[in-house]
Parts: sequence; structure tokens; C-alpha cells
Amino acid sequence: MTKTNIKLNPKEVYEPTAAYSMAAIIQPGHRIALLGGMVAIDENGEQLQGTFEEQVALTHKNVTTALKSLGADWDDVVFCRGYLTREEDFPRYVVERDKFYPSVCDMPPACTSSIITGLYRPCLLYTSDAADDL
Repeated sequence: MTKTNIKLNPKEVYEPTAAYSMAAIIQPGHRIALLGGMVAIDENGEQLQGTFEEQVALTHKNVTTALKSLGADWDDVVFCRGYLTREEDFPRYVVERDKFYPSVCDMPPACTSSIITGLYRPCLLYTSDAADDL
């Protein structure tokens, strides 16, 4: 895809505390795709019962697969939100995200992370949604 989005970290704001951009702009006239409900369920519909890190990896793989189905990749993602169900997983999430983004995109998307009380399946520990510039 033609890269039409701009990701940046305004110099007037502090440096990001992990691998993410603080702002993203989609140029006028471009389509936006919204991805949601991305969790650690494999292509056969089986829920991963693994570690938090394994759930994050499978969720990121599912987002990558969804992006490819749209003719997009992680460089097209302008915003991504991670939801964790356990506060104690947050430091490990930052490590996983910091390893992941440099492997799939030149500049990470604008991001935010939230700790939530749960997901629709109690064993799920992480979910993600994303906005993409098509």
C-alpha cells in the first residue's frame, strides 16, 4: 500500500516511554479500517491457554493476518489499543510490544494501554483493536 499516514512524537511532549508513537495523521480522502476483538484464538477457533506472552503473540499474529486480508500491514496501522486483564502483566506487555513493533513496522502506531476487569472468556488475558489507513 502507499504509505499516506504520518506517525510522530511531538518534540514539545516527553519522549515515549516504550515503542509507540504519540500521534498519527491519516491524510484526507483515505479509507480507514477498524479492527476489533482480536484475541488469542487460533485459526481453528481454539482459545490459547498459554502464558500472557503467548497470548499477546497470538493476538498480534491475528491482527497481522487481518491486516494482510485487507491488503495492509503494520506500517498502515495508525492507532492500536491493548487491553490487559491483569495489572501485573503490564511490564511484560511493554517488553513484548517493544520487541514486536520494530519487527513489523518502521514507526510504531500511536498506542494506549488499559487495564480492564475482564474479557468475554475468563482465560483471555489480552485483546487489541487497531485503526488502519487503507
